[in-house]
Amino acid sequence: MYSLGWITLRYCWQAPAIGLFALLNSLVHIIMYSYYALASLGPQIQKYLWWKRYITQLQLGQFFLFGIYSVFFFRNSSGYPTWMSWVCYPQPPLFFYMFLDFYLKSYKKVAKNNNRKKFDMNVSQTDLNGNSIGIKSKSS
Repeated sequence: MYSLGWITLRYCWQAPAIGLFALLNSLVHIIMYSYYALASLGPQIQKYLWWKRYITQLQLGQFFLFGIYSVFFFRNSSGYPTWMSWVCYPQPPLFFYMFLDFYLKSYKKVAKNNNRKKFDMNVSQTDLNGNSIGIKSKSS
């Protein structure tokens, strides 16, 4: 099966969307693979890699822009094969949804669990005899 990129380059290489997509997608991938290259250097480097969630935000922004651009492109252009709009138009919203789902499961869940742990630690503190010492949670 042929890839969408190959088909697009084969039949509509002159489309402005191709250049825009290639440029932005390449920049995002350079940042993403730089992160993974640094992360592979071990724990002494990994502690400085705080920007992983921002890569996902960058990917979300990329597909949001592609979605907006594709709406304007396919509504205002002519001469392109109709099949391209049916194949290419759903791509940005689909990828946006998948990255948003990943983002919410990965980073919002982590924040919620961290808040829950703080709450549980404050509520469950006891003295040496096992009696509650009545510390109120900061989150309540």
